[in-house]
Amino acid sequence: LQTTWPVEKDGTWLHFICLLEHVTAPTRGSLKDSRVHMEKTLMKTDIKMALPSGCYRRVVPHSGLDAKLFIGDTGSGVIDKDYRGNADAVLFHFAKGKFEKKKSDQTAQLICEWIFNLEIDEIQILDDKERGSGGFGSTTKN
Repeated sequence: LQTTWPVEKDGTWLHFICLLEHVTAPTRGSLKDSRVHMEKTLMKTDIKMALPSGCYRRVVPHSGLDAKLFIGDTGSGVIDKDYRGNADAVLFHFAKGKFEKKKSDQTAQLICEWIFNLEIDEIQILDDKERGSGGFGSTTKN
């Protein structure tokens, strides 16, 4: 199943191939949308919590979801220590249709990590290091 659709009227195209029939193709809300929409589900954990000082938390999908239900990462990001609301997670899924969670499903994992609350200081020059500004695999020796 190969699908193409115009991104702009100037002839720029996004070409993609759905490797499996049950995968939902990316879409746009409008012709000028700057982003491509994937299927998503707001998953409520129905849990509120308080963390120890110096921690933050993330809610991530359970590892089995990706293999079994084609659910990828979350769009929730960091949940700050002082947040007291429901620890929701946005799950992006690539299968057709809506993801329906059963009560017994283990869909999310909570990760608590230590964080440094740093002071912010703008300076004019950073000290040099051997690596310099090389990134994205620049230290890999093949």
